[in-house]
Amino acid sequence: MAAEQRCLPKPGEVLFCWEYARMKQTLNANHLKLMAILAMTVDHLADLMYPGFPCQPLPLGLHLLGRLTAPIMWFFICEGYHYTRNLGKYLLRLFCFAVVSHFAYCFAFGISFVPFSGGFLNQTSVMWPLFWSVVALWVLNDGRNLKQWHKWGLLLLICLITFPADWSCIAVMAVVFLYEHRGNLKKQMGIDKRVKIAVCRYTGSPMLVGLLNPIILIPREDYT
Repeated sequence: MAAEQRCLPKPGEVLFCWEYARMKQTLNANHLKLMAILAMTVDHLADLMYPGFPCQPLPLGLHLLGRLTAPIMWFFICEGYHYTRNLGKYLLRLFCFAVVSHFAYCFAFGISFVPFSGGFLNQTSVMWPLFWSVVALWVLNDGRNLKQWHKWGLLLLICLITFPADWSCIAVMAVVFLYEHRGNLKKQMGIDKRVKIAVCRYTGSPMLVGLLNPIILIPREDYT
């Protein structure tokens, strides 16, 4: 209790304290999965209704909302790799999902089921790089018989394999980065400086806002 009191910002003063910044758990895994599904649906509907990614407020807003899907998926890939009891079955499920998603992806966007027959980029769904990201995690973290240059060589090869897919090798590198800093939210979010806390009566729960200068907003000073 005393520690919490020391963390409370005085009137007109903004302080930093990670103990005070701990948010109440209002979201669970199912909530995040539902958010990812809804955001992806919105993003794909925007592609179908506004082809060509026009620079208009509505389609851009829909696509911006849809971008919530990718980091949620990356997070769950990291958690799945960490907690799975059978890596082989986990990889098999992801691979099967990638195959099924490939046909759904090609059908939705009107591209050939045969990769590279009509282009080079966006040839299959994001499930393909997500499958390979788990392979990359195994190579980097559990490939005990592999030398360091073997690991980096295989990671480069995985990036090349996933480059033509949706989200390209960005998905692989993002998963690798998140898993490397698993349990360290500051590093995962790229926060390398003190984060300020400010009271904002317009928010109902704590939230982190800002990219270059992140600030944690809390609804009131006595929020615990």
